[in-house]
Amino acid sequence: MKKFAAAAAGCVLMVCGMSFTAFGAQWKQDAGGWWWQNDDMSYPVNTWLWLDGNQDGTAECYYFNENGYCLMNTATPDGYTVDASGAWIVDGKIQTQQVQTAEGWKKEANGTWSYYEGGKPLKNEWKRIGGDKYYFDENGTMVIDFYTIGGEDYYFNEDGTLQTKSFTLDDVRYTVQKDGTITDMTDLYDWYEEQEDDDREDASSGQSGYTITRNEDRASESESVDTDAYAQQVFDLVNQEREAEGLSPLEWDDTLAQCAALRAEELTETFSHNRPDGSHWSTLYEELGGEDTYRGENIAMGYSSPKQVMNGWMNSSGHRANILRSTYTKIGVGCYSHNGTLYWVQNFSREN
Repeated sequence: MKKFAAAAAGCVLMVCGMSFTAFGAQWKQDAGGWWWQNDDMSYPVNTWLWLDGNQDGTAECYYFNENGYCLMNTATPDGYTVDASGAWIVDGKIQTQQVQTAEGWKKEANGTWSYYEGGKPLKNEWKRIGGDKYYFDENGTMVIDFYTIGGEDYYFNEDGTLQTKSFTLDDVRYTVQKDGTITDMTDLYDWYEEQEDDDREDASSGQSGYTITRNEDRASESESVDTDAYAQQVFDLVNQEREAEGLSPLEWDDTLAQCAALRAEELTETFSHNRPDGSHWSTLYEELGGEDTYRGENIAMGYSSPKQVMNGWMNSSGHRANILRSTYTKIGVGCYSHNGTLYWVQNFSREN
C-alpha cells in the first residue's frame, strides 16, 4: 500500500484499493494479538483493510503489520492513527464506509452458496425459494447431500433443493415422505427400470430385501410344474454360486422354507416385501416360530425355471449380495404357480 499524501487523499485511495470482508472470514486472536483470517485461510500483511466484522452494514478500516497482526492504539507506518480497537480514526472519530447490503443468493469465496436477508445470511433455518425448500446450516451454508435436522434425516440435491420423493442412490432405496423426511432405507437395493409403480417400493425397516418386477417374456406357461422340486433346485444353485466364491454352503431350514412357500403365495396378492396386510415379511417367519433376528429376502416373478430366476438374481447387485452374504448360514426357498406365472422367494437368516 502506498503512503498517503494527505488524509483526504488517503481516504480515497483506501476506498478504491481495499477489499471488504466476505462471509466466512473472521477475526482471530492468539498470543501475538488480533488478526484477520480470510476465507482461504490466508491473512492480510502490511496493508489496510476495510472490514465489516459484525456484518452490521458498516465497515471500519484496519492496518495489519508485517506479521499480519492488527495495529491498535498507535500510528501506522504510513502516518495514520488507529484507536484501541484498531480502527482508523481522524480527529478522534472512527472512519467508516457503508457496505452494500447483500440480499438473496450469494456464492461465497469458498464456492458454497448462502442466502441473505437484511444483509445477513440465513443460519440454522429453512427457506422456501421459488417453490423449493432449502436449509442453511450454522455457518449459513446451503446444505446438500444427507443432513439431519431436529433428529430427522433429509436429502438435499446438488442444487440444494429438498428431495420430497422416494429415490435410489448407490444401490440403496430411500423412502421419503412429502415433507422430505427419510423414513426407511434398504441396503444394496437394486431398483429395476421396469418398475412402474412407486407403491411397489420396499417399505421394510429390517434387513436387506430386493425386488424384481415381472417380465412378460419370461412368464410361466403352465401350472403343471413341480414347485417343490424347483425350490430345491434353486437351493442347490445358491450353494453352487457360494462354492464358486469360496463361501460356506447354506443349510436348508424348514421354518425358512415354510415361510418362503407361504410368502411366494402372498406375492400373488401383493408383490412386495410387505405382506398383504401391510406388515413386514419377517412377521410371517416369527409367526412360524423363527427366532433369528438377522434375515433377508429375495423375491421374483415371471421366471420360468430355477436357472432363469437364479440368473436374474445373480445379475442384480442387491440380490447377488444376499445370495453371497457370508454372514448368512440358513436358507429356505419357495415357489408358487398362479395363473401361469411362477412366484419365487428366498428367505435367509443366520444363527443369533
